[in-house]
Amino acid sequence: MIGLESWLTRHMWAFGGAPAQPDPVHEVETNLAVIEPLLGKPMSGSRPRPSNPAGRVEVFVTDQDRRALTARTKTLGIPDDAAIVTIHPGATWRPRAWRPERFAEVARELLARYPVHICFVGTTEDLDIADRLMILVPDRRAHFLFDLRLMETATLIERSVLFIGNDSGIAHVAAACGTPLIALYGPQDPRRFRPWSARAITLHKRVPCFPCKQTICVVPSNPCVNLIFVEEVVRNAEAVLGPPVEISVAP
Repeated sequence: MIGLESWLTRHMWAFGGAPAQPDPVHEVETNLAVIEPLLGKPMSGSRPRPSNPAGRVEVFVTDQDRRALTARTKTLGIPDDAAIVTIHPGATWRPRAWRPERFAEVARELLARYPVHICFVGTTEDLDIADRLMILVPDRRAHFLFDLRLMETATLIERSVLFIGNDSGIAHVAAACGTPLIALYGPQDPRRFRPWSARAITLHKRVPCFPCKQTICVVPSNPCVNLIFVEEVVRNAEAVLGPPVEISVAP
């Protein structure tokens, strides 16, 4: 009976017939509630919220980390004063990942509209995505850094004017760095798992099979994250970067 009730609720929601449900508690608040008894005092008054940037979770980047990153970016031909947009196209569970072709289209649009450098980041497990992107974004201002350690990635994101990526741990690193970010969500509920930052923009489309248990995708040929359009991401990027500008950087 519980399974039937859950199925009916999801399908009623998909067709607009389900009653409004309260937003679930975010995982940050859930975890804080767990440790409150250990601290011996309530934390409700100091509990961070996305509307309170000062209360965000933080990653601490050192000056040594920044100097090491500057040395690396110089070898890539990125000037010290250049604006960087970091893009993370991978995900631990691949149905969470937007199509590489769409990330490539976003990158090409931003390179055409702004004097920015695009840094794609990921792990060695994402090298197939990196290979595809290298073909699709043949621009000298596009860089493919799939060999960085986590702290190096965090330092790069802290240096960036914008982060764009899938629902992943790296998106939460971006939030902790205080960098403006656009996070693309598919199977996982962003109300519970969105990046905890007032500077985060979360894009998500509801489908009948949401919320997903993330064990097997019922539409593997086109996971729900791909219902997000390139134009939506570019429009939100412009909201962060400002109006497009005339650039004199050679392609």
